[in-house]
Amino acid sequence: MTGARKPVMKNMIPPLLRLVAGIALAAVLSASAAQAQYGGSADCLGPGETRNAVLAGQILPIKDAIAAAGLYGDPLKVNVCRDNGALVYYVSILDASGSAARYVLDARNGTNYGTY
Repeated sequence: MTGARKPVMKNMIPPLLRLVAGIALAAVLSASAAQAQYGGSADCLGPGETRNAVLAGQILPIKDAIAAAGLYGDPLKVNVCRDNGALVYYVSILDASGSAARYVLDARNGTNYGTY
């Protein structure tokens, strides 16, 4: 049999990789833009520093900060950064309808400083 069809999944891999790479690039660029907008070259914590800050009670866990801000949804991308001496969450949240929005939240008490 000539002209055998290629498996569907094999044909899906390159577009899927492009999509994932595009989403990752957009997340990095949006976080950089938010940091530039909110505090210049914001000093962001790494995962270990963030975990230590939560364990020490310096900041709320991200789910608690989202709830305190009166927001609903799942965090997609989270950065904790110092902004004028205060720790803030830059967070992208996916809501139940499938829409994503980006917020700046006070990491200590969840105050919602708005979108970025």
